[in-house]
Amino acid sequence: MGYSAVKIPADFGIEAGIRAFAILGWMVRLAVTPDGRQLFYPVFEDPWFAGMVALGIATFLSGVAGTVLLLRRRSLVGYALVMFVLFCVPYMQILPFSTNSLVSDRFLFLAVWPVLLLLVALAWRLKFVFRVMLLLAVALPWIYQTVERPNDWRTAETIEEREFQTYPGHYLPAANKIKRLHDLYGPTREAYQIASNITDPDIKNIMIKQVRVDYAVYFDAAAGNLHEIISLLQDWDSDLRKMPIRAKWNLPLQDPFSSSMWVLESDWLNLAGKFPDDASVQYNAGLWLLDHGRFESAATHLRAAAESSQLSAYERDKAFKGLEIALANGGR
Repeated sequence: MGYSAVKIPADFGIEAGIRAFAILGWMVRLAVTPDGRQLFYPVFEDPWFAGMVALGIATFLSGVAGTVLLLRRRSLVGYALVMFVLFCVPYMQILPFSTNSLVSDRFLFLAVWPVLLLLVALAWRLKFVFRVMLLLAVALPWIYQTVERPNDWRTAETIEEREFQTYPGHYLPAANKIKRLHDLYGPTREAYQIASNITDPDIKNIMIKQVRVDYAVYFDAAAGNLHEIISLLQDWDSDLRKMPIRAKWNLPLQDPFSSSMWVLESDWLNLAGKFPDDASVQYNAGLWLLDHGRFESAATHLRAAAESSQLSAYERDKAFKGLEIALANGGR
């Protein structure tokens, strides 16, 4: 979900400021509306993105106004406004942390208390009947959310399927479902269809290529087209290294690239496992694993390549040098 202890390099451009206000606006939206709860929320891709930014700016300014109000006199309204904004600040990605959803309803655990305090205080000024009607209007949607949401959290598959049904064209639930299908069945026609329906062109290209490369490793390798498959793997790796610039501020966009990198690693290992005596496969798999810090696995495959007579002198020399680096970095 989110790893608030895992910090990432900060980007203090205008996009980062817009992101912070959009997150604040989303938190207000979740706090005061009966929106259904999700595992993730598509902040930048939401059609109301500009509205969320405007709501975030208005909320921030209301917090400033609440501060001024508190400095002048005691005010429950001022206190609620200030505390809501302050409780939201750690989750506004001002100091960014790793996450696959910029907004999470769990971030509201503390921030919602000042809102409730203000709501109850205002409700107590009304007559009994109107007070009860107001509080029920707020409480009933929250009760429904509390009862309904656990049904989706029974297994990882049910929660992923719910997100996919809610946002079928969004890259994050689509990438999660494609990866789950890969782990269970390998490349499937369903996975290709899901990838083809992704609306973001950058991620769509990556995920379609993932399914095609998967298929080549699983099925075409048996026909002996190893050099072509190695080229496909290397081409896919090159694409995965070209993350869109907007991923610097739209952090969830990084998730499909990182998950695809894990699939790419499994494809290299799968291919190397199928052809343990092919020096070219072992050589290229070993170099890829070395380049990505998988030193123990890299040493295994580079040793197999270096001991083979199928490689050229240049490749064998490079395999030995790679083996030395892998062993040294692996503590051996």
